[in-house]
Amino acid sequence: MLTKPDQLENGLLYSDLRRVIDNHHPEAPINPGNLTQALKSTASLQVKLNITPIILDYNQSRRRLDVVDRSFLVWLKHQDIGELLSIAELPEELTGKDSLDG
Repeated sequence: MLTKPDQLENGLLYSDLRRVIDNHHPEAPINPGNLTQALKSTASLQVKLNITPIILDYNQSRRRLDVVDRSFLVWLKHQDIGELLSIAELPEELTGKDSLDG
């Protein structure tokens, strides 16, 4: 399910996000309108949580979630992904499953 930092440079397509969520969500298929609304709220949620600079933003016209803070990609390339998953209380098995890159 994880995508490598180099792949994130191109953004994540809505169709790929929806496919991966549907493959893992217990109530799949998800409502596409709910996903679109959540993606549209990405930047405003980061502002509400005082995340600066904003890291992610949804480009509605291209239907793509973009990393808008390139320094985040540099930071991510130098992180221990297993440790990040542990901090987020996510299983380390996520590194080998269903990726967003196709």
